Amino acid sequence: MKHLRFEKAFTLIEVLIAVAILAILSTLIYGAVAQSHALSIRLEATSESYQTVRQLFQMMQEELSTAYYLEATGTALTSNSVFIGRSPDLKESVSFTQPLLRFTTLGHHRWQSDIPETDLGLVEYEVKQDPTTNLLTLFHREETNLLSTTEASTEEYELAEGLKKFSVRFYDGTDWADSWDSTEKKDVPQAVEVKFVVPIENEDRTFSFVSRIPTAKPFVTGVIKPSGSASP
Repeated sequence: MKHLRFEKAFTLIEVLIAVAILAILSTLIYGAVAQSHALSIRLEATSESYQTVRQLFQMMQEELSTAYYLEATGTALTSNSVFIGRSPDLKESVSFTQPLLRFTTLGHHRWQSDIPETDLGLVEYEVKQDPTTNLLTLFHREETNLLSTTEASTEEYELAEGLKKFSVRFYDGTDWADSWDSTEKKDVPQAVEVKFVVPIENEDRTFSFVSRIPTAKPFVTGVIKPSGSASP
């Protein structure tokens, strides 16, 4: 008579232990994937913030370095030439009526070669405050065809958002000042310092640059110290 052979199977306890181990491993893997995804999103947001800063630096430096002023004479062709800037306190800087910078520049970009425009443009930088977040948005406005008999065209767009602070200062060759008016100075400043604060990764990062203006008369050579530097 043949004896029945019973193969050994998993017990209920072994199955429960295997399921528990699988659940633990799945939780660990999901946590690692979630952390990697969150880090990727954070790095992408940080990269976009720095990219915005680089674009802002490049545009402002190009336009400021080609700022132009020619005092009006008997003709009316230079009557639009101007350089006016101010660095007011926070309450004034979020004004909706007066720009922080207003100047003529020879750095106007013609996106199409057949457009009847000159290189001369009137540029304005203005900040507006979001009442819910108290953060600032920087706007760029440019008027072209200043010397043309045709109607001038104006372009306005948002240049940067999420700024905490934005300030400008002006160098006359000797000292830094919080404002500049070409109707009184009869010239552009030797240099302009732009400084702004951007919250990145829950930390306020301060960025600044100094743009020299070669058309200033007389142009001062040598190193220009930022306005906050101490004398040696």
